[in-house]
Amino acid sequence: MIGSKAKKRTMAARPEGRVSLPTPVVDITPPGLPTGVTVLAKLEGLNPGLSVKDRVARYMVDRALRDVEDPASVTLVEASSGNTAMGVALASREMGTNAWLFVPEGSGASRIKRIADLGARLTLTPSGEGTTGAQRRAVKAASKNDRTHYLGQHERTDNLMAHLTSTGPEAWSQTSGKVDMFVAGVGTGGTLLGVGRYLGERLENLELVGVVPAEGSNIPGLRFHDPDTVRLHGLVDPGILLRVTEQEATLWKRWIESNLSVPVGPSSGAAMAGVVKAARDLDRGVVLTIFPDHGFNYLGG
Repeated sequence: MIGSKAKKRTMAARPEGRVSLPTPVVDITPPGLPTGVTVLAKLEGLNPGLSVKDRVARYMVDRALRDVEDPASVTLVEASSGNTAMGVALASREMGTNAWLFVPEGSGASRIKRIADLGARLTLTPSGEGTTGAQRRAVKAASKNDRTHYLGQHERTDNLMAHLTSTGPEAWSQTSGKVDMFVAGVGTGGTLLGVGRYLGERLENLELVGVVPAEGSNIPGLRFHDPDTVRLHGLVDPGILLRVTEQEATLWKRWIESNLSVPVGPSSGAAMAGVVKAARDLDRGVVLTIFPDHGFNYLGG
């Protein structure tokens, strides 16, 4: 498990997966923290699909097609609350294959329209079933045809590897390796684990903090710690997790937008709330966090 101090390990990063141009890192230090603390945020909402999930989608699609002679003969199936679906639609069009995406109703009208406009086959699933229900339906659909391939971001380690090979190296370069704490929201857990592992292999005293919803809170993009259902959650030490409420996430989302002039999603607000809680007891140091997606993704419900 990854604990509060990231253990140094030697793990070769494979060169698989395509990535976009680096997303920027900005100083977003909030008021109320000790004067020696700096907070940096990596703006993943500026990826082509407007979220950090572009990286995961590109990695998964690239790996799925690695030994396929005719990408156009294959249909890649995935379930997502929206951002990964958007990334898979983009990557599939770029790489000349087909995408069939299972997305819960109510995942954002603008995002759903963009997915459909990219030519992906889109199946809307009952909102009450959530992402878990979409996963079940996607697996069942993929099993019926030998020309379909289920990507399965929640069941595989591609999520972690995508960040180990792209987000982590970018963050290391952009911060000149000067990071004392890394804070990330936990959805599948890939961002926390992938970036955390890359930085932790190079920074012996790196502290990791994962942000999850408080009991009774629903924050799009984040999930409760659930190692029985989400494979990567089994690699996360529950002791490094901080819980934030919907209200805290909303408050900091608005603060980010006011100070950065860039709309962000609720999970960015949650990440910032986690930063404030984790960093207030520091004397000094650099805290790095990830703002996972753009606020545009949530227009239309």
